[in-house]
Amino acid sequence: MNFSSFLNNIILAIIFFLISIIRTLILLYYFLLNKKSIELSFKLINLKTSLRLFRLSLSYYSETIIQIIKHNGLTIILGIFYSAEIIGLITTSKTLFYFLPITFIGIFNQVGIYEYSEALGRKAKKFIRQNYVKHILLVFFFLLTFIIISLTIGAEIYDMWTGYVYDLDTTLLILIVLNSAIFLLQSTIGSVLKSANNFLKPVVCEAFISLLAIITSFYCLSIGYNYVDIFKVFLIASLISMIVYSYYSLIFFNKIK
Repeated sequence: MNFSSFLNNIILAIIFFLISIIRTLILLYYFLLNKKSIELSFKLINLKTSLRLFRLSLSYYSETIIQIIKHNGLTIILGIFYSAEIIGLITTSKTLFYFLPITFIGIFNQVGIYEYSEALGRKAKKFIRQNYVKHILLVFFFLLTFIIISLTIGAEIYDMWTGYVYDLDTTLLILIVLNSAIFLLQSTIGSVLKSANNFLKPVVCEAFISLLAIITSFYCLSIGYNYVDIFKVFLIASLISMIVYSYYSLIFFNKIK
């Protein structure tokens, strides 16, 4: 890593640190402003209600845990077989081409989940029938644009962002972009299930598929496969997970009709 790249990283770290301090100070200000109206009480705690809420939230907790295991597990496995430089290449490329679009497009999906949930609550099934397919098509258009931009100028953007430290493999770029697109499409298709908190079955299937992908990846690396091949395994796993979500979403959507 050259001095210019190191300096840029230091500046970004300082900026992030300052933003964190400002955010903390703002939260502290509003806490001090409203502390008289804030009261912690254990009188209303109800074990039965707490267990019921936990059971209702199990799908969301499971989904979060799966994503942590899938991504951190992959990083740990790759760290066993490859150097810190390769891990840096993979984590930075995933940050730009996987997590960034997921964060951006995830905003649309969260809005969709809220709207579908609200429509189900007031039994406005017509709203879901009219907007669900449009929602999927809109996200599909965004994903298509994202794929085209990533595969045409993505490597140049990545090189400028990392200060030309890493040599991004084209195949790796394609696999990460496709993984991101498939996951986002899965998330969009499954939004109607999440709006009704009815996605435990596909989450369990996804957990099984992800664990199988991690085990397969470890085995492939142990017999000499390249780290790029591991992303092919996860691409197949993502595609299968999307098909599972599509199946359960279609069943639920037909019931709405």
